[in-house]
Amino acid sequence: MTQAKLIADTDPHRLARAISGYNLIGGALVEARSGRTFPVVNPATGREIGHAAHSDASDVDQAVAAAAGAQAAWAATAARKRGTLVAECARLLADHVEELGRLVALETGKALRTESRVEASVVADALQFYGGLGSELKGETVPFSPDMLSFTQREPIGVVGVIIPWNAPMMLMALKIAPALVAGNTVVVKSAEEAPLAVLRVCQILNQKLPPGVLNIVSGYGADCGAPLVAHPQVGKVSISRKLPGTLVVNVVENLPIAMVSTERGFLVFDERGRQLPLDPSRVPVDLPIAARRDTALFGFLARVRAQRPSVFARLSDVARVGEKEIVIHFDGLPVRAMLDVTPDRLAEIFPVEADLARRQARVAELDLRFRDQVIARLQ
Repeated sequence: MTQAKLIADTDPHRLARAISGYNLIGGALVEARSGRTFPVVNPATGREIGHAAHSDASDVDQAVAAAAGAQAAWAATAARKRGTLVAECARLLADHVEELGRLVALETGKALRTESRVEASVVADALQFYGGLGSELKGETVPFSPDMLSFTQREPIGVVGVIIPWNAPMMLMALKIAPALVAGNTVVVKSAEEAPLAVLRVCQILNQKLPPGVLNIVSGYGADCGAPLVAHPQVGKVSISRKLPGTLVVNVVENLPIAMVSTERGFLVFDERGRQLPLDPSRVPVDLPIAARRDTALFGFLARVRAQRPSVFARLSDVARVGEKEIVIHFDGLPVRAMLDVTPDRLAEIFPVEADLARRQARVAELDLRFRDQVIARLQ
């Protein structure tokens, strides 16, 4: 469906006000169902330049429903035709480079000449490049047997969720949505709460060429909007370029196979206080037992301790596997070796709740000193 052509507006303040408070779902600008918004602030000046829709799970449901409803027809469109449409989107964007450069500079505080205009140009280039790959979506023939035809055929995943950062929002969105669209997927973008306006404008421009529902965008905070997106049962893949809080990573890992999650730098996991945590199946931070979900024995151990001996669980910091059946448990900051199948009752004996940390640390220091004296005596 072709909409009336949008006229470029190089006054970023006027444009920011015009598109404030909206998501783009099913080809139309719509407010958040709650009616709530949050301010968008230029970090260079501290001034409010507009508002963004404060989306929640109901808005995500609406966007995913629009994407899912459009996906079958989009996938049935010939791949070359999809590529042509994406390339035509690139040509549309070329008429809006100055407008988009000024708008993204306004909401991110980045330099217009050296950064923002460059990013706006790259968006059009990315769409043009991926649009040319529509004829390259090929399968393979497999020489299984002379009397048997065996071949592979690439099929779309379905609905793809995209979560983008603030620092280069338009470029990173383009690099994610363009290949997904050409491959026959439909997309729901969750914009960065710090920079939601320029990417909304990009999606508005692209929807002049794309069928309604093929490309949707919602704005909001991670817990309200991002988490429901990655947890949505109709989202088949998630592509993320952001530092994720642990709660959001839990949703990603629980709801999608690892192979269906694309991240910019792999899984770098952070807790709500900004501390980086390892996502390693052999080492589990107790307050964020994500990796244990990929190590069922370790996760089961932690679950038993938490359920049956919560006072002991509260004093654990992490658990590291050191062998097939042996683990190191950090209790009150001190490591103790134990068997993986140790019972919660036995743990309560190993780690008495009334244990005094200072006393235990003093005992460790005493043993260290005694060991040092023994070594010196032997050397003499």
